[in-house]
Amino acid sequence: MWGYWQPAYRPTPLPAMIEVPLGYQYEGVAELLGVAQPTYAVQPGHPVQVTLYWRALQASETDLLVYVHSMGTETIRRDSYPATGNLLRWEAGQTWQETHYIYVPAGTPAQVAFPLVAGLYDAEAARTLSATNPQGEPVQPVIGRLAIQGTPHPDPPYRYRVGEAIGLQPPQLTRQGETLQLCLRWVARQAVDRDYQVFVHLYTSGAQPAVQGDHAPPYPTSAWLPGEVVPYCLTLPAVAAPARVLLGVYSLEDGQRLPVCDGANCHDHLALAVPF
Repeated sequence: MWGYWQPAYRPTPLPAMIEVPLGYQYEGVAELLGVAQPTYAVQPGHPVQVTLYWRALQASETDLLVYVHSMGTETIRRDSYPATGNLLRWEAGQTWQETHYIYVPAGTPAQVAFPLVAGLYDAEAARTLSATNPQGEPVQPVIGRLAIQGTPHPDPPYRYRVGEAIGLQPPQLTRQGETLQLCLRWVARQAVDRDYQVFVHLYTSGAQPAVQGDHAPPYPTSAWLPGEVVPYCLTLPAVAAPARVLLGVYSLEDGQRLPVCDGANCHDHLALAVPF
């Protein structure tokens, strides 16, 4: 599956503040100063806007294309001329922003996220210009991530309230031979304002967890649509009962856990007994 994108060819001035500064340089030709946002969320069959902020460092000896690609998937892979038409007409120090309208094909698998990369491509030489960060180190020029949203449902059920915006259906913890399988079904009760982490701690007899499974959901919480149900399963090593699993949600920014409430009964985690 392929997406396509159309550039807005008329360059416009840079904003007073760039939301996501990057400072990628491409072989001394141009610098990608930054982008407008870190996450681009879109449903299959719909467009999303990606705005890039550029500065020319010198004129190029050949026409170059701007590329915006998704890593690990062919969903987005298109090249186009920059907003100014081509680099031959750039002047050193010239700056501009360009907005690209990316269409994600209908039928693209949902509730996944991919890194987005952007840079310059020499079509005549059939090569991508290498990128360096502000320290001069070679980098993969990741500009953010593309989150493919799922389909929301009207009033999906949930048992547990997790903070103000997230719900959780009863988790399923089962023993499967030498492993435990934990299946979670999160519910977006309303828009989530940040990306949260999930913690899964397996306790046996000690005060410290025998296994820690902190992770980000496969699909970032800030992209969840209200009414969306986000299911996935985890595999844990099997331990002898009695044992328990504690799970919950926290912010990476400050480590603060969200309250998990079953009716009026609230804790900073949900406890599950490991089955025999």
